[in-house]
Amino acid sequence: MRKYITSLWEHSKIASILLGIFVVGQVFLSYKGIEITPWLHWGMYSKADTQKKAFTIYRIEADGERVLLSNFNDLQRECIYSPLEHYAYLIENNFKEPYEDYYISKIGTVTKSFTVEQAIEEQFQKWYKKRLSAYLNNEVKSIALYKVRYKYENGRAVEEKQKLIQTF
Repeated sequence: MRKYITSLWEHSKIASILLGIFVVGQVFLSYKGIEITPWLHWGMYSKADTQKKAFTIYRIEADGERVLLSNFNDLQRECIYSPLEHYAYLIENNFKEPYEDYYISKIGTVTKSFTVEQAIEEQFQKWYKKRLSAYLNNEVKSIALYKVRYKYENGRAVEEKQKLIQTF
C-alpha cells in the first residue's frame, strides 16, 4: 500500500490529494454513522434480515378504478409509484423533506433548508395526471392516493387498514 501511495504521489500529486480527501471523508462519514453508498460501508451486511410482521404500500386509484401496477413493466411501475410515494411522504410530514432531520442528526447543522414549497403541489398534481394518463392511454380526471397497511396471517398478506391520503 505504501508503495502505491508513493508511486501515485510521484505520478500525480492532484490524484494523491484527492485520494487523501476521499479517505479522510470516508473516515469522517463512518465516524458519524452516515452510510451513503453500500459498497463503501458494510453496515447493511452486518446482520441477518428478519421477516416483517406487517408492511405499508400506497394504492393509486384513477377515476375510481384501482391502478394495477402489475400491468406495467418495471420502468413504468417505478415511474408511476415512486413520485406518489414521495408525494405522500411530503403530505404526511407537512412538506418537509426526509433528508433534513437525518442530516441534522448526523452532522449537526444544515445550511440550507430542504423544505419543499407547497406551491409546487399543484404543479405536481397536474404533471402526475398527465403522466399517468399517458401510461393508461386514457385521460385521468381524478386520482385518489391511499396508504394501505398489510399484515401477515398464515404466510399471506392481509389488508389491515387503509387511509385516504389525498384526492386530486
